[in-house]
Amino acid sequence: QNAAVYLRTAARAGIIDAQYRCGIILDRGLGYPSNPQKAVYFYKQAADGGHPDALYMLAMCLMIGRGVPMKDPESANNYFRAAADMGHLQSQLNLAYNYDNGLGVKNEKNESNQKVALHYYKLAAAQNNATALCNLGFMAQEGRGMPQNTPNLQMAAECYRKAALLNDTIGLYNYAVILQNGIGIEKNIV
Repeated sequence: QNAAVYLRTAARAGIIDAQYRCGIILDRGLGYPSNPQKAVYFYKQAADGGHPDALYMLAMCLMIGRGVPMKDPESANNYFRAAADMGHLQSQLNLAYNYDNGLGVKNEKNESNQKVALHYYKLAAAQNNATALCNLGFMAQEGRGMPQNTPNLQMAAECYRKAALLNDTIGLYNYAVILQNGIGIEKNIV
């Protein structure tokens, strides 16, 4: 509660991280009863100041309808994109997933949406995220977002291999299947 008092004072003075932290306290009910509407207010202030975690939290509130009058996946994607472009890993994953599955985007599952999904999965994969690597592998294996929608089996195999090296169970399984069947790489039962 004492921290909240000082944070609120700092938030009123325009300290962006304090605004974000006030949002967290109110969202999670840390020392105070949970108040999602006030949390959104503080997330919005910090998000307007460019705080990547606040952008992500505001997007999540909009996505699930927490502390806002109604769900707004399109606006959520705008906030995810802003944070993702700053390198925020979870925002990259959520934005890629939303575009891959047509959530909060126009024309649901079309080729341009698949390319956006591919782009953000690649950004997250570059941060060695196993989920992004596996999803990137799925897209490559199916040809979604690839040139002429043609499967890229070598890319899929490499993504699964990297996820397997991170001890991701889906990556381990998919790489084993790829090796067992020689899909995109030389068959290697051993």
